[in-house]
Amino acid sequence: MRSKNKRKIIKIGKFLEYRGSLFFLDFEEAPFQPSRVFIVNEVPDGQARGAHAHHECEQFLICTKGKIEVFIDDGYSKNKIMLSPGEGVVQKAKEWGGQTYHNDAELLVLCSHKYDPSDYIRTYKEFREMIENEA
Repeated sequence: MRSKNKRKIIKIGKFLEYRGSLFFLDFEEAPFQPSRVFIVNEVPDGQARGAHAHHECEQFLICTKGKIEVFIDDGYSKNKIMLSPGEGVVQKAKEWGGQTYHNDAELLVLCSHKYDPSDYIRTYKEFREMIENEA
């Protein structure tokens, strides 16, 4: 059985000066070796994205702007985490997740695997069946 503990928010480095903010993460500090990176932005306020899981891929979700409410369901417990700029959380493989974007939010995502359409679990029903079959 998986852990039912609350999620840990991971803070990445931030350098702030009069010219603006610079966020940084040395890859050896990442929770896994990234193979892919993408950014989600220009999402209308209050809009949800995600709503899927992966068989193998892990994702490190980092808020770079605005506020992002992250929802993660590991099949045993559900967590909602509000991320501010410079904060991130890991969504592991075989966890259902989604995000709601607020205040012109931007999300930087580091992935443990390259994009593979067959890695996606696209319906919650399929996710629940996978969890029940592994129990």
